[in-house]
Amino acid sequence: MSKSDQNSALSREQIEVVYELYKNGQFKEAISQIKALNEIYPNVPLLFNLIGACYKSLGELDGAVNMFKTAVSLKHDYGEAHKNLGTTLKELGRLDESLESFVNATEIDPGFVDAHYNLGNTLKELNRLDESVKSYERAIAINPEFAQAHNNLGNVQKDLNQLDDALKSYERAIAINPEFSLAHNNIGFIFMGQGNMNAAIEYFEKAISLNPEYADAYNNLGGALIAQGKVKDGANNYQKAIDINPNFADAHKSLGNIFRKLKQRDKALICFERAHAIDPNMNYIFGSLLSSKMHLCQWDELSSQLQELRTRINNNEKVIGSFPLMGLIDDPSLQKKASEIFVNHHYPKSHTLPKLTRYSKHPKIRIGYFSADFKIHPTAFLTAELYELHDREEFEIHAFSFGPDTNDEMNLRIKAGVDHFHDVREMSHKDVAIFARSLEIDIAV
Repeated sequence: MSKSDQNSALSREQIEVVYELYKNGQFKEAISQIKALNEIYPNVPLLFNLIGACYKSLGELDGAVNMFKTAVSLKHDYGEAHKNLGTTLKELGRLDESLESFVNATEIDPGFVDAHYNLGNTLKELNRLDESVKSYERAIAINPEFAQAHNNLGNVQKDLNQLDDALKSYERAIAINPEFSLAHNNIGFIFMGQGNMNAAIEYFEKAISLNPEYADAYNNLGGALIAQGKVKDGANNYQKAIDINPNFADAHKSLGNIFRKLKQRDKALICFERAHAIDPNMNYIFGSLLSSKMHLCQWDELSSQLQELRTRINNNEKVIGSFPLMGLIDDPSLQKKASEIFVNHHYPKSHTLPKLTRYSKHPKIRIGYFSADFKIHPTAFLTAELYELHDREEFEIHAFSFGPDTNDEMNLRIKAGVDHFHDVREMSHKDVAIFARSLEIDIAV
């Protein structure tokens, strides 16, 4: 009997029985039924695809791979089985093989939206971001109402620092599905990165209202509240994230950073140790751990840990910030390398603003000082006289304040000591830059 004869001999009723078991989560019963059918119809690709899906649902991924491979060996143009093989290989971390399966599926059926979508996901994990964008765009072209594809396209655009495009993609996802909590959270994350904390908080809170168990949104909300100086509220949200997911390494680290700022270094160390135990490769956690131990005079294993620190910095790992390193290793070349890694990670080149053109010559040179510390703070004590002593015949002095408007002694002195004091704490970073450009600032400090 040929393969096509066997496919036709397999009745619709027999297939529907297996599908019904699968849809009801009766995977073992479905497997038993399929094996019985296999005795009668030994070379039917559909049956191997179905049994592979059951194995995958049971977490038996290697068995699923074998079944899907058998299905595509029996029917080379079986797009669904290629796609299923790809998703299973991806779960196993075999990304290159997964990629090949998704490419096969899209070549067999160029209109296979799920295959394009999964291809985009895999390309993103392989850091082939431009190709990932194209795959998501193909999926969206086939199905413009595919909210998850719009959201994931936004994620890649964010990684490419195309923030305006990312925002549009997330907004489109929400327009399709207003209850898409993930997209609300992602918009909040972009606004937080732009310094627009009020908007960020609004979106994080919306995400949480849609999904009260959304640990990531609680963690992000905590960060936005901390940026507004609401330390207690921020800490409470970090703790909520941990309560929902005790293995949330980022939330443990964030809570540790609060305790560190509050000089509660023993509590900070506990948080950093938990985060490090959960994810030893988390960005900068090893440096936070060492720095906290140094402040608490805990010198056990210091020599080996410092050697590990050196090795990881030389391997270009994101392991420690510039200032903590200065208290641990006196090596200018290593400090420079760590600083470059930190800056390139946190402040990549942005194309958000248009190219800056030359201004016409001003009667006075315009200097803009940007700070969050125009208040009772060491920075203010050290610089207040600087603003006052500029030669006003030659210079026009602007202060851009993105910190709290305290109206304390130093705050009032600085306001009186500059020509123009701009309170920009409610503005996004982009809007601050545009505002400063509108004032034609010559020198930014």
